[in-house]
Amino acid sequence: MTKPSRRGFLALVGTGLVTATTQEPITRIRSRFPVVVTGGQRSSGAGPWPAAIPDGTRPTGLAPDGTPYVTYESLYVAGDTVTAALARLRTPAIVTFPVGRFEQADFNAGYQSAINIPKMCRGIIGSGRGTLGGSGGTVFAPTANSASAATLALLPAQGSGTSYSVAILKQLDGSGPLHLANFRVEGTAQRTVSGQTSTWSTPREFCYSGLNIYHPGGGVTIRNVLSGGWVGDNGAPPGETFGIAINGGAGPSAYRHLIEDCEADGRRVVGGPPLGAGGIWFGNCVDSIMRRNNTHHTRYGSTILFQTFDSQMIDCVMGSAADPVSAWPFNCEYTSGNVVKNAVLNKGQSSGGVHITHSNYANQDGSGTQFTMTRNGRIYSASNGSLKVVSPKWNAISYGPELWVETWTLTADSQITPPLVVQSDGVTHVPYRWAHGPSPHVTVQ
Repeated sequence: MTKPSRRGFLALVGTGLVTATTQEPITRIRSRFPVVVTGGQRSSGAGPWPAAIPDGTRPTGLAPDGTPYVTYESLYVAGDTVTAALARLRTPAIVTFPVGRFEQADFNAGYQSAINIPKMCRGIIGSGRGTLGGSGGTVFAPTANSASAATLALLPAQGSGTSYSVAILKQLDGSGPLHLANFRVEGTAQRTVSGQTSTWSTPREFCYSGLNIYHPGGGVTIRNVLSGGWVGDNGAPPGETFGIAINGGAGPSAYRHLIEDCEADGRRVVGGPPLGAGGIWFGNCVDSIMRRNNTHHTRYGSTILFQTFDSQMIDCVMGSAADPVSAWPFNCEYTSGNVVKNAVLNKGQSSGGVHITHSNYANQDGSGTQFTMTRNGRIYSASNGSLKVVSPKWNAISYGPELWVETWTLTADSQITPPLVVQSDGVTHVPYRWAHGPSPHVTVQ
């Protein structure tokens, strides 16, 4: 994939439909992660998640579920890293942090993270998320230029298809619910990777994600978290990285997750260049919610669903029309039953690309079969998977001012039914353009 070129500002438009007169090749990105799966049934949106904690507040006593709050200061011993202090927990607890910057050198704290959240930790509550590049709030970051030669060697060459999960803040295989709120995750400059190049830099930048939760042991709640300045240089692994990601993981059970009032900004400072590949990501999730999130200034995708079913994206802003690169606003693969409500879909300024991709093709294992998974005793299938989009707004792109949806016609493409796009009444259709198969593209009424 070549580095996208700049285009002029794209104005937000309504639901009018005109025929695009120029058909440019649509560059495809493939959003992938380790092939794992989920389960559940979509609900009204009210969930088992803990109540929001006001920004700047450090709760004490017990959480509503009986988990105690403990202060970071009570765990910390002089000379501790952040990971070492958290590892002092002996019983499950939610740790509250003061205002300040909490850095740790290298990405070797455990499970390829700069800061590892141990299984005993049931949450981190900061004292405010602050602003991008600012000095306020509670900030978690890798020490600049601290990645060792061994850490740099973890990044596989692009094109290998190898999974890659290095992150600033991570929990793997949690032992129960996890509540994360009111802090900032901030990327820093690291040494480059000798012997590798990308379309963005020579030598290659060291890639890493922001906040990554993999295979949680209960429902994950992420609220009022700002992730900025992580680094990714491709729309497929290993260069595909995310600002905030929940991967439900493998296993027979699944939990409901919530990402709410969060922001993923691929820059380190306002006005700086986009560095992160993808914004907010659900993988292997079922009956989960993204609500009132803002994802923007990423190099490839803003909001991504992968092997995710019966989930909802509500009142989210996906992408920025001022972004100088392409950045798909919304990308889904191997999905069905998901609903997007009241989204603002802004594609960046470069040519090529669309507002939404919705693709269900053969498994990546080479079997030629369609993706299925079993969670909570229910089988989910992505074959000809459904997608419903309610009351969207979008900006004009190089193909024209209408809403554009693309379905990739890769191996054993199963998508026959076009996504349903309707007005706020849930019934009246919104015309859009469906790029599926060879031109001419289909206008869906």
